[in-house]
Amino acid sequence: MPGRRGGLGLPARAATLCEPCRTGRPGRRSADLLGVDVAWRVLAGRCEALMDDYSVGRWTPSLHELDVVEGLARTARSETVMTAAHEAIACVRGGRLAGPFADASTVLRAVDGTDEALRPLRVFVDVLADDAPLADPTEKVYAQAL
Repeated sequence: MPGRRGGLGLPARAATLCEPCRTGRPGRRSADLLGVDVAWRVLAGRCEALMDDYSVGRWTPSLHELDVVEGLARTARSETVMTAAHEAIACVRGGRLAGPFADASTVLRAVDGTDEALRPLRVFVDVLADDAPLADPTEKVYAQAL
C-alpha cells in the first residue's frame, strides 16, 4: 500500500529536521539520515564533553596529544590527516582524542575540511592548540625520552 510503513498498515510519517540539522549536517544533500550524520552527532558530542572536561580540569591532554593537536591546528583537515591523527593518538593509552578524530575521518568522507559540520572539532582543536604551552624543543625531546 502506498503511504504505509513496513507493511504494518501504519500511516507513513514525514520526519522534519530542525534548521541546524538541515543546513549543518554532513549528509544535508540527502533527505535521509546517513551514517556520516551519526558520526557527526557523535563528533559534536565528544568535542563538547571533552571541552567541558578540559575547561573544568577533569581532563588534561598528554604532551603527545598536544603535539598532534598543534600539528592539526596548522594543517588543512582531510580524511587522510584525521586518520593519521587518530592513529597517532590511539597508540597512547587513555588518549581521549582518538574517538573524535575517528569520527572526523568518517565525516570527512562526505564533506571537505572547511565544511560547517566540522566546526565543533575546529573550535576544540583551536582551544587546545592556543592553550598548549610553548615549550623549548629540548624539553619535548626530554619528555618523550621519559
